[in-house]
Amino acid sequence: NSLAAGRLRFQFWKDVMQQIYVDKALSPSITQPVAQALEFHIAEHNLSQRWFERAIESRYMDMVRPGDLETMDDLEQMAETSQSSLLYLLLEAMDVRDEDAHFAASHVGVCKGILTLLRAHAYHASQGTIFFPSEVLLKHGLSVEAALAPVAAVGVGDVERGKEEEA
Repeated sequence: NSLAAGRLRFQFWKDVMQQIYVDKALSPSITQPVAQALEFHIAEHNLSQRWFERAIESRYMDMVRPGDLETMDDLEQMAETSQSSLLYLLLEAMDVRDEDAHFAASHVGVCKGILTLLRAHAYHASQGTIFFPSEVLLKHGLSVEAALAPVAAVGVGDVERGKEEEA
């Protein structure tokens, strides 16, 4: 099934990170071009392992427990770990290791993560998943079933606007 295939892909990337950061070299059997480019750029720019691990773990959790969000804090945390982690890596690649830039990247990443989920709502709903936190649905008197209905349905726009206002 797709979950088993997804787990294999995530394990591959965890193994790649292990080989690059711990073993200090990719196995010769790894010929995947992105993994090889990562090995080069991680060494070239001294990129932090924790940002890769956070991004991979966040995406993994999204795969195994999609839409499992109770509060806005949960949503913001998911956005921060998945999106801000990539921005931190970009800053490091540009040799920017500044607290203010890091702070800005955190907020931009959260915003980007939430906006990406809003844009993808119709697709996620068609797959039976929503990323609206339970507290936001409750605040707007919207059931999960109504949130899964087509976006044109009454009430979903209110929740989307509520998420934008809170973000």
